[in-house]
Amino acid sequence: MNTGQGGGSLRDTVVSMTGFGAGRMSGQNSVFGVEMKGVNHRFLEIVVHMPREWIALEDRVKKLVRRFVRRGRVDVFITFQALSESGRTVKLDKGLALEYDSRLKEMASLLGVPYGANVEYLASCPDVLAVETKSADLEGFWPLLEGALKQAAEQFAGMRKTEGHSLAEDLWGKVGEMDGRLSVIATRAPEVVDEYRARLEQRLQQLAGEDPLMKDSRVAQEVALMADRMSIEEEVTRLRSHLGQFGKALGSGEAVGRRLDFLVQEMNRELNTVGAKAGDLLIAQCVVDAKSLVENIKEQIQNLE
Repeated sequence: MNTGQGGGSLRDTVVSMTGFGAGRMSGQNSVFGVEMKGVNHRFLEIVVHMPREWIALEDRVKKLVRRFVRRGRVDVFITFQALSESGRTVKLDKGLALEYDSRLKEMASLLGVPYGANVEYLASCPDVLAVETKSADLEGFWPLLEGALKQAAEQFAGMRKTEGHSLAEDLWGKVGEMDGRLSVIATRAPEVVDEYRARLEQRLQQLAGEDPLMKDSRVAQEVALMADRMSIEEEVTRLRSHLGQFGKALGSGEAVGRRLDFLVQEMNRELNTVGAKAGDLLIAQCVVDAKSLVENIKEQIQNLE
């Protein structure tokens, strides 16, 4: 069987959907940190977690991540740390402070108690003092964030390729085992018909004595019907075709997860048909082994992009 496996192509083409990457860039008295984590997902979903003041850059972040990812859920965590306090100020609402002071004097007079202004108390009144953060310079800081994102994305993509290569190697091993089981099935199938012919001839000889005409005509008819019912040649041919397509897909350089999942479903359907038609212990055992391999392959390809 030629599955289309190239010498080193799988190292560059098969990608896992799981991975992790981190990046960090500093400058302009600030530091950006980025972490990317990927998990399985039917489609591409990018979820960005970032400080509210940077939310206007979310579309740029997603656009950059899409250059490295085709399928899977990717969570991007962005942190920002200011290395100086120049970006934060305390604002005094003078009018509100005077209004509080005036109302407190009025209250003291109403209650007939002496009044003395208490600055600390006035400062604690709601909204007299407020911390303000200067608007973020999005354009100025974007190069820093972009650099941290690229670091994280490149590390993330590298880990996904490494895991993808390991998965591909494991899949090739299982595909080879599948092909071995198919070879046993293909070899055994005509032997099953021959054995059935021999048993039928022996039985008819017992029933018909030495009448060769009766024996030959009935045996030929019965064996022809049985061979037609038990024929699994088409199923074996389709299974080998599916394995070949599986190999070509692995080396295609495209997002192959969904394509491989379809092929695995088709393999499982053909194996069920073989198991139902063959009626032989050895073939049945090979079918059980092959179905176990298919289930294992199905689990593995859930991680492929």
